Amino acid sequence: MSPHQPRELFIAYTDGAPGGDGYPDSRVFVVGKYQAAVDATQQFGGIYKITEDSHDGTGTSFRWEKLHQGGEAGAVDSDGFANVDNLAFDEDGNVWGVIDMSTGLHNGFSVVYSGPTLQPGATAIDHASTGSTAGNLVGTFGTNWIFYVPVRGRAAGVLHPFGYGPPRCEMTGPTFVGDTLFLAVQHPSEDSPINGDPAAGGAAASILTRPIEMLDITGGLYQQVRTLPRGSNWPNTGPAQPPKPSVIGIRRVRRR
Repeated sequence: MSPHQPRELFIAYTDGAPGGDGYPDSRVFVVGKYQAAVDATQQFGGIYKITEDSHDGTGTSFRWEKLHQGGEAGAVDSDGFANVDNLAFDEDGNVWGVIDMSTGLHNGFSVVYSGPTLQPGATAIDHASTGSTAGNLVGTFGTNWIFYVPVRGRAAGVLHPFGYGPPRCEMTGPTFVGDTLFLAVQHPSEDSPINGDPAAGGAAASILTRPIEMLDITGGLYQQVRTLPRGSNWPNTGPAQPPKPSVIGIRRVRRR
């Protein structure tokens, strides 16, 4: 609920693949990629807002609207994120959100060790696919990250990336205490060998490289080569040290 507009309720709709009990109503929500065009609207959830039809909190009806649609920025009606989970508000009323993509799909990498390059079984990225495209396109978004949406100024309403979490983690529980944003770093390096562990191939096996088919902001495709750690030693800095979940605080320093 917005701290400055108590009649407004914001909802993070993480995703909704078609099929199964209770999946979202496709007359309202985008539950798949409906067209084969590479820049067609993607699924990946969204942010919705419910506004009560009263000025004093006594209303019995409401209006709803979709604020942001998940999907790559170059796709129609998509705002550059996937699988938004928790939401929070800072003191100025700006909206903050964290991403909860399945770690098994981060960057499209397999967790099975078979060397430092693209492994058999790694997720192929295919922008022409239709239907439930989570496995085909989530890899383009990297690892889980955090964003904010300002409510004032020239950039009001525009979704801005703020930061990425360690590889194969989920950033969750965003909470503001004054000017400090608290975040939980859950399961860094989940289902992955410890970086630098000799039993998993040593330091060389900790680095993975693969091309990923990307959609640019004009709706065209290009190949991006990514080189990144297989997992994470967070919050440790030395090789072969086990990763650990943690809570961090990020404090805003206001300019005088």
